[in-house]
Amino acid sequence: DDDNNNNNNEEEEIGDLDGKINCPNCKFKLGNYSWAGMQCSCGTWVTPSFAIHKEKVDEVYS
Repeated sequence: DDDNNNNNNEEEEIGDLDGKINCPNCKFKLGNYSWAGMQCSCGTWVTPSFAIHKEKVDEVYS
């Protein structure tokens, strides 16, 4: 069946399960992401998870 053959590389086509979050302009690393999840400092497992390093970004108040 052709459908089964097309799904063999599904993970490759979709992208990485985890990686870095970079500035689209200068490529500076701002944080990480994981579609499989990460453990919070409180112990809870968060899925998916996105972690931005506070010291790497400017906080803006409106």
